Amino acid sequence: MNEMKKLLIVFHDMRLGGIQRKIIDIAKHYQINSPNTKIILCLGERQGIFLKSIPKNIEVIALNFHTRRFNTIWFTLWLTMKIYRLKPTQIVSFMDVGSVPTIIALKLLPWIKPQLTIGEDILTSEYVHTKSYPYLGQLLIKLLYPHADTILVQTPVQKRDLEDIIDNPAVSHKIVASPNWLPLDFPPDKITPYGQRSVDVLFVGRIDDQKNLPLFLEIICQVKKLKPNVNAYIVGGGAKKNSIKKLIIKLNLQKNVFIKKPTLDTSTYYSQAKIFLLTSNYEGFPLTLMEAISSGCFPVVRNIPEISQFFTKNRSRIVFNSVGEATTIILDVLEKSCLRHLEPYRKKILKSQQKDISTYVKYFTQP
Repeated sequence: MNEMKKLLIVFHDMRLGGIQRKIIDIAKHYQINSPNTKIILCLGERQGIFLKSIPKNIEVIALNFHTRRFNTIWFTLWLTMKIYRLKPTQIVSFMDVGSVPTIIALKLLPWIKPQLTIGEDILTSEYVHTKSYPYLGQLLIKLLYPHADTILVQTPVQKRDLEDIIDNPAVSHKIVASPNWLPLDFPPDKITPYGQRSVDVLFVGRIDDQKNLPLFLEIICQVKKLKPNVNAYIVGGGAKKNSIKKLIIKLNLQKNVFIKKPTLDTSTYYSQAKIFLLTSNYEGFPLTLMEAISSGCFPVVRNIPEISQFFTKNRSRIVFNSVGEATTIILDVLEKSCLRHLEPYRKKILKSQQKDISTYVKYFTQP
């Protein structure tokens, strides 16, 4: 009989987000393809709507106390004790919130040597500037990430960005661009015809600074000037929700823009919407974008390199550089549908779904 392997997945919480979706998919994939692997999900906080989606036979452990200060230190010490007790054979940690404590814990336990993979699902150089101590955050990444066996990013843009931060040619081979995959519960069984969709423009995700929803509202405001009855849904929650509500009132968009609470059933919204508008300041490669495309929802995305490099055909009909360009694209799609420009990308995403998750997971077990 094969010895039972132990995979420890480390992250902060299971709130709304792409990493949380990936964790669920990884767990399900392992259950089917590696049934001899015990999976333990290790969280800084036992919170989030995705807790409901974790398969029942996966053990979930979480730090059960929190303080206003030094919480990362408590999590690191607690994680060290858990790794000592569990002795995992493989660890997958996401972002610095999961990876920095994990690497420190392993340094305190040098006789425990699991295969360590980091999932870095963001443009790191932009992300670190959102932290309370950006210089310290970047320094910890530079010093600690090289101790991982593999660091997985989604795009070549992210790979170059992280290489610049770590600034160590001997580590470059560890940083691997492995594309995000369409979540396994997509696409929907039935694609709603464009003419039967009731929502003009959609956003799904966290309501925070990264997603730049003031730009989203500015674009809707301009579209409204030529299409007064345009309607848009913002599906999600986050730290900037109240400020976005106030901005909707300030821009007189109360009859045009509606905020909907986070939900696990996002496919319902994708199936209702004609356009998915992404205004982020920076990204990895968002799962929401893949979900929208697979559901027949037309993407209109800001020209940031992590995303725009994906759109090689009909780029000017999808990618925008300014509010004016976004407004023109949206009005054109609402007038003419333009779905023929969407289909090549939809087929590409569907074709690569199983291949991309299988490739990603293989890196966890490579010697």
